[in-house]
Amino acid sequence: MKPRRIVSIGWDVGGWMGKKQGFSMSLWDYEKEEFSWIGKPSEMSLPKNRLITPDEIMGILSSTFSDRELDEYQIIIAIDAPLGYPEAFVKFISSEDVISAKPDKEINNPLAYRDTERHIHKVFDKKPLSSVFDKIGNNATVAISHIRTWSSEHEYIVQPSNRCSKREIIEVYPALVKGNDFLQELFDEIIPDTVKRESDAYDSAICSIMGLKYYLGEEFLGVPVAVGPVEDIEQKEGWIYYLIGPTN
Repeated sequence: MKPRRIVSIGWDVGGWMGKKQGFSMSLWDYEKEEFSWIGKPSEMSLPKNRLITPDEIMGILSSTFSDRELDEYQIIIAIDAPLGYPEAFVKFISSEDVISAKPDKEINNPLAYRDTERHIHKVFDKKPLSSVFDKIGNNATVAISHIRTWSSEHEYIVQPSNRCSKREIIEVYPALVKGNDFLQELFDEIIPDTVKRESDAYDSAICSIMGLKYYLGEEFLGVPVAVGPVEDIEQKEGWIYYLIGPTN
């Protein structure tokens, strides 16, 4: 049965310290065929001595948002951070031999990049940061720690998966939106003017919109198709869901 409403939480992940966590929440109402923001895209720090929960994020963004009907909602959490590690790296730290020669290109180093990141490089000629070699590894540990807990304690499923759920998590990459003039202009029209473009809150708003787009397909505010996993990739490593603008 189609849900009455879809709530999408966007999370632009920062490191463990500081106030670099960007969060946003948007809603699509099927009955009214209406999009709205819930609260204001914001930046904050993680709580001390524990992990933050999805319900807590919702409450922080909007004190008036009621979770009493959440069982009737589809909830998507769209996260800007690597949600997995290269399979070769996982084997490598488990003492397996996985590499015997210098790679021809950095992007082809199986210890550094996942199949989904090589796919992004092929399509956009843009090399994502590596969760192993780059500073974003800090952010990756934040995101992965949270999604493991959310999966075990709050029944969220990380996509791609062979299962569907009313609670889903996807990985997205807002920098690809900001690198496309058509998409940037389109998102500027949707994101509130009060949110500064070069902020973590803005990137989280992009994530939130992409979460809705992932679920809604063609039905949402003119935003192009969200591309899901292609064949011949290692799905255990995860997938970066992305949009194709007219110049890509």
